Amino acid sequence: MLDVLRRGQRWIMPALLLGISVPFVAYFGFQSGGSDGTARTAGVAIRVGKREISVIDLQRSVDQQLQRYRESLGNEFDERSAQPFLVNQAASGMLRSALLAHLGEQMGLRVSDAEVLTRIRSMPGALDEKGQVNREALRTFAEREFGTERRFHEMLRDELLAAKTARLIEASVAVSDSETRDAIRTGREEVQILAVRLDGTQPRADLKIPEDAGTKLLARDSERVRKAVEERKSQLDTAEQVRARHILVSLVPGFDEAAKAAARARIDAIKVRLEAGEDFAAVAKEVSDDQGTKENGGDLGFFQRGAMVKGFEEAAFALEPGKLSGVVETDFGLHLIRVEEKKAASVMPYPEASAKVALELARIDAAAAAAKADADALSAAVKAGKSLEDAAREKGASILRPPAFRRNADGYIPELGQSQDIMTAAFALSKEKPVDATVHVLGENVYVLIQAIEKKTPTEDEIDAALPLERERVLGERRMAVENAWLEGERKRLEASNDLAVDVSELLPKSAAPTDTNS
Repeated sequence: MLDVLRRGQRWIMPALLLGISVPFVAYFGFQSGGSDGTARTAGVAIRVGKREISVIDLQRSVDQQLQRYRESLGNEFDERSAQPFLVNQAASGMLRSALLAHLGEQMGLRVSDAEVLTRIRSMPGALDEKGQVNREALRTFAEREFGTERRFHEMLRDELLAAKTARLIEASVAVSDSETRDAIRTGREEVQILAVRLDGTQPRADLKIPEDAGTKLLARDSERVRKAVEERKSQLDTAEQVRARHILVSLVPGFDEAAKAAARARIDAIKVRLEAGEDFAAVAKEVSDDQGTKENGGDLGFFQRGAMVKGFEEAAFALEPGKLSGVVETDFGLHLIRVEEKKAASVMPYPEASAKVALELARIDAAAAAAKADADALSAAVKAGKSLEDAAREKGASILRPPAFRRNADGYIPELGQSQDIMTAAFALSKEKPVDATVHVLGENVYVLIQAIEKKTPTEDEIDAALPLERERVLGERRMAVENAWLEGERKRLEASNDLAVDVSELLPKSAAPTDTNS
């Protein structure tokens, strides 16, 4: 988990935050930082009907999350990179709470003063040494964090109302043993298939096309060819390249000045030998620390800019063929470089490039057509009563045998890739109907046919053992789905009447802030 949260990493895993979420109100025993004791005001970040959550309210939630990450990750936590994600995460949570409170109010739910008092008494630091609510601490905290004590009570009351609404929705959801058993069977069922994958995305060496196929394609669809030429420009044009040899005297990370001085003395001695006329390749083979090239006399082959570390690259491209460089230092150590040959950059003229690309496209089109024809032929053979395996062998098509797999949310199938259609079809196969004549499309110009080899379902004893945990999992999923449906319906109604708006731009870095955010 830490790798995802380290400095410089992208914030793409919302689930990570859920495990360290913070309560609505933190300990209020004079521990909140950054306040001068004065009431604060700010614009509205979230509006749900008559309820308004200010930028300050949202910032407080973000600050609580930030503090948890600082305590957990220390210097490895990159606050700037995390800010946009944390703001949106906090806004989502506060929007949910506001929508639930609004829903509860529409249902006629209320929160009593006694319930508010009970919640206050449960907060760390709320009670004095006599077990009574510390009114002065409460007032100071409320004014510092919420502007007024009234605002504090409003938000606390809404939090309790949201929780009450969520419990009411939760209580309306039930899951029977029969449904749970079905979920276990579905979730733990395994299928093993054989598959024929016909790839029409690449030209085939065995596929013959007319000599004028490229010319005809260029005449028929010049715009397609032009776009393809632009996309392949880096492949068609040749960048400046050098072929170089090098000798490396390596430096171990964390080296001290004495180690560097010793390495420098060694590379200087090697340089003297080369300047005296010794063969570079022979000396490299004898003394270089680069185990990957020393046996080839330090030969790196041809490379273009961007292939080597900056200092090495600059020295190599600055040298004339046959010349020896000075000592070049990189993170790998100290180098001596000699350029063997240079190739100037060249740009392929458009007529030549378009003819070349048009021919490649014609080959790809032919490959796609051939793959589809082969797939249709296999489908026809299966419909005629052959097994897919026999039909594929007769046609000489490759057969894949992925390991057994279970249903999964993204539809990933080993050795095939991601396809919900193929996964659904695989689990629809049975002993009575083990083969499917359907030609499935797996991306553009890739065709797949499947046949079941084996299907396993959990035993009744296995289902009985899994029942308690699975019931809780299914119930949790269903509760979440029902709550989301309620919230989504209410959100749409509020949006239609212009009674809902979200704008978190004040809390986002300028580069990340949207010009207008509504949800």
